[in-house]
Amino acid sequence: MKFKIAIVSILVLILGCKKENPVGNCVQSNLAAPVGNEKMLPDELLVYHPSISTPENLASTLKAILPELTVLNKYNLMPVLRIAGGVNELELLSKALPELVVEPVQAISIFQSCSTAPVDLNEQVIPWGISRVRGGVTSPRRAWVVDTGIDLDHPDLNVNDSLSANFVGSAGLIGIPIGVFANDVNGHGTHVAGTIGAKNNSFGVIGMAPGCELVSVKVLDDDGRGNSGDLMNGLEYINENGDPGDVVNLSLGGANSFLLNQMVQTLGSRGFLIAIAAGNDREDASGTSPASANGANLYTVSAFYKGDNFASFSNFGNPPIDGSSPGVDILSTLPDGKYGYSSGTSMAAPHMAGVLLISQGEHNNGGQVDNDPDGNPDPILIVGATP
Repeated sequence: MKFKIAIVSILVLILGCKKENPVGNCVQSNLAAPVGNEKMLPDELLVYHPSISTPENLASTLKAILPELTVLNKYNLMPVLRIAGGVNELELLSKALPELVVEPVQAISIFQSCSTAPVDLNEQVIPWGISRVRGGVTSPRRAWVVDTGIDLDHPDLNVNDSLSANFVGSAGLIGIPIGVFANDVNGHGTHVAGTIGAKNNSFGVIGMAPGCELVSVKVLDDDGRGNSGDLMNGLEYINENGDPGDVVNLSLGGANSFLLNQMVQTLGSRGFLIAIAAGNDREDASGTSPASANGANLYTVSAFYKGDNFASFSNFGNPPIDGSSPGVDILSTLPDGKYGYSSGTSMAAPHMAGVLLISQGEHNNGGQVDNDPDGNPDPILIVGATP
């Protein structure tokens, strides 16, 4: 294997379009400015060697080359290290270890959210997407929401505060498993969480698996920004604290990353069921990570409108896309006990997460989308057999 360097730019996958292009109850603002090289973290690297089986052995090997090397994180899910280092360290290590895979830790950002101002609900509502994929069925399983956090005090959500954790900024180097730090100000993670598990009570909305246990794994800050190393810390935390059969929702993504894909695939191979947003770039999802990850228990989904029409913003391509889920004009929870609409493949993934919670990996084909741009219509994945 030749030396590789991959630029990872992970983006929360919320639809972005021009103001004159309304999407149901959502009216989009313009796309956020892309993150440029000035937003990279030039002094942190992710490293992996295919012939070294443990992070401890990899650290010893690297320190034999660079005795002053600082290791920031050791990942057991996959033998990857997060190290302090820049161009000089990269060149020295690559010459000494030609098969070494290196990816710089890079700052990440989100598209501006397609969402309304909070709306008033006079009675409990079943959002159209929940009905379309036959949700609204309780599940005893747990869902890990890897995102901007969750509103820990939302009356319509059952969040496990003690298990929730923050991996943003300096917290990402050690992890802070204290629920209050995993709270959501941005709103994206809370919206995702509501689609997965909003309670069946007398108010608000109903989620796919009403009242299921939700865990906030905060890897993006209150502005929706973070980095690839913090995301990997979140996946490592789930591996260490979760159980096979738990569901993981990844409504985020970015440029193709070998290491990120491998880590997600490894988590899936250990029995975690993972719902992944395909992306909103209107291009083949094979260029996006973790959407392009393929393996056991991984489900990458595109988005469709009410009426089963393929969403114009959604990425496409089979593989890696496994199916399609509702992702336009989705009503769900927002911070401060509120509710609102949003659109994007970020909203499609939690519908798939709910299918996985209810059916434990089993699903049925509920038809197919119309106008899929790749000419191979994605199947609409709905709740199948229940335990």
